[in-house]
Amino acid sequence: MKKKIVIYLNILPQEGGKYQYSLSILQALNLFPTDAYLLYAIYTNDHWESQIPKSFNKLKIKYSFFHKIIRGFFLKISFLFNTDLKIWRRIGKYLDTSHKAILSLNPDLVLYPTNSTIAYELNIPTVATIFDLMHKYETNFPEVSGKKQVGLRDHHYKMLCKYCTAILVDSMVGKDHVLESYKAKGNDIHILPYIAPNYDINCKNNPSLFTKYNIPDKFIFYPAQFWKHKNHKGLLKAIKHLKDGELVVNLVLVGSNKNTKLKPYIEKLNLQKQVYILNYVSNAELVALYKKATALVMPTFFGPTNIPQLEAFMLGCPVITSNIYGIPAQVGDAALLVNPKDSTDIANKISMLWNDNVLRRELIKKGYIKNSQWTLNEFSKKFQSIVELTVK
Repeated sequence: MKKKIVIYLNILPQEGGKYQYSLSILQALNLFPTDAYLLYAIYTNDHWESQIPKSFNKLKIKYSFFHKIIRGFFLKISFLFNTDLKIWRRIGKYLDTSHKAILSLNPDLVLYPTNSTIAYELNIPTVATIFDLMHKYETNFPEVSGKKQVGLRDHHYKMLCKYCTAILVDSMVGKDHVLESYKAKGNDIHILPYIAPNYDINCKNNPSLFTKYNIPDKFIFYPAQFWKHKNHKGLLKAIKHLKDGELVVNLVLVGSNKNTKLKPYIEKLNLQKQVYILNYVSNAELVALYKKATALVMPTFFGPTNIPQLEAFMLGCPVITSNIYGIPAQVGDAALLVNPKDSTDIANKISMLWNDNVLRRELIKKGYIKNSQWTLNEFSKKFQSIVELTVK
C-alpha cells in the first residue's frame, strides 16, 4: 500500500534560508517513487501554487482570526507555564484549521521543513527540522539571546524533541548540539546536509537588473537577512579597511530589510558609493547576481552550516565564508575561510580574490566539484531512507 506523505508549507521567499530549504525538501519529495508514495502539500499562501510540483495533491488553508487567537492562547499558556500541550493536542483537531486539514488526509507522515509548532501539536508521526541551536552557543545576538527569545526557542525545541518522530539536522555538529541540549534519542536525529535549491541555473544574466540598481561590473555579494549575527558590520569594516589601503571594493547586499541601523553605519564609514542594498530579489535575480559576482563573502557568526555557499558552488561563484562550527567540513577546500571576528582577515581574503583571477578560477572549479558530490538525487535518496525508517 502506498504511504501518504504530507508536507506543510507556511513560509515565504522573503524569510530567507528556511524558504530555500523548503524548496529543496519539496524538490526531493518530487523524486520519490510514485508507486510507493502519495504526496500531498498543504500550504497557507498562494505563492506555493507555482512551486508545488504537479505530482502533488494540493490543499490550501486559510486561518480565521478566531483560529489564530485560540491557537495562540494555548501556545502561550504552554510557554508561560513551561508545560506540554496535552489539552491542545486533544481539542485542537476540533478547533484548528491546520489540524483539521492535516487529519482529514489521514497521513502516514507529515513533514514540517520550517519546524512549525504544529509539528508537536498533533498525535501523528511527524518529521521536523532543527536548523540551529545558536541561542545555546552564541549569546551576544539579540535575535536569539534575549531572555524572551531564549525562552521561546528553548521551549519550542524541547517540544520538537519530545513529540516529533524524527528530527532533521544539517551536520554532525548540529546533531551533537541537539543531543547536548535536549533529551532526544540519537537514532531519532538524522543528518541531512543542505543542498542548494534547484534554481534555473541556465537563466541568462539580465543586464536590466544591473542597470535597474546601477550596480557596477565588479562587486562582491552577500545574500542574507540583515540580522546582527550575519555580521554585515564586520564585512563593512573590511571594505573600509581595503578602501583605506586604496582598494575600492563594491558590495551588493540582498535580504529582507530588518536592520535599519545598517545604512547609518555605511554613512559613518563613508561607503555609500560602494555599497548597494537591494533588499529582497527574485530567484532569477539572485542567480544573476551569483553568476556576475567576483565572490560570495559570508562572514556569518552562525552555523552549524549554511546554504548560500552551496548556491555559489552551483552557480560558479567563488566563496569566502566563516571558519566556524560545521562550515569547514561543509565547504572543504572549495572556499577561503575567515575568522568572522577579524575584519582584517576578511579584508585580506577579499583582496586575494579581487586581484587574483587564477585563484578565482581554481575556487570555481573546486566549487563545481563540491556541488557534484551531493546532488538533488542523492539528497532525495537519503531523505527517502529517513522517511522509510520513520514510517516503517
